[in-house]
Amino acid sequence: MKRYVLDTSALLTLRDDEPGAERIAEVLQQAAKGKARCYGCFIS
Repeated sequence: MKRYVLDTSALLTLRDDEPGAERIAEVLQQAAKGKARCYGCFIS
């Protein structure tokens, strides 16, 4: 299973629909399907 660490920059990219937002959304969709795990810093 793939693992990803999403930092604050990744989350803001998704929120603001900046370049790369599609990739972050794809990773989150994989996690929702149980095909990946996503981690984030508690500060984010």
